[in-house]
Amino acid sequence: NDWKNAKFEAFGDGNAFSLAHDNGTMYLAVKLKDATPRMNVQTGSNLWKGDAIEFAFSTNETADPKRTSFLLSDYHFGLNLGANPYIWNWSEDTQAKNMDFKISQDGKFVEIAIPMKEYTKSELFISKPLSFEIAFDQSDNGELRLSQERWNSEGSEGFHTNPSLWGKLMFE
Repeated sequence: NDWKNAKFEAFGDGNAFSLAHDNGTMYLAVKLKDATPRMNVQTGSNLWKGDAIEFAFSTNETADPKRTSFLLSDYHFGLNLGANPYIWNWSEDTQAKNMDFKISQDGKFVEIAIPMKEYTKSELFISKPLSFEIAFDQSDNGELRLSQERWNSEGSEGFHTNPSLWGKLMFE
């Protein structure tokens, strides 16, 4: 995907993200401002303890935005940014399948391709707001998370279990 003309949403201390779509695939691009963005020695579901990108979204456009627990149509993923990167699907407690990603050599630009047909039987609803949240987990040594910078729920912990903390985005 070409991100040169994309509108990026700021979050945290200098980070930004953008969403795009085509042919049933949602693309997530993330720009990171971190001196050491590739520090993560974690494995499996513990990737949040090192440098990682977490993102969550709902595939149910009619879900109550004030709900405080996940529905089967809600998903939470994380990309381990360490030397052995992978995407974890916390909703199914397994490594995500069929998701492609690219991490720039310096670790400051990430692109993830999410095949929405794997997560919803309906078309990607591009004309309606998408419930979404993104976070950057920061670590200086890859073993312990020092901070988490979030887009919509900057001052509130718990987006990984509470969809009421997610924001709404429209595809452009």
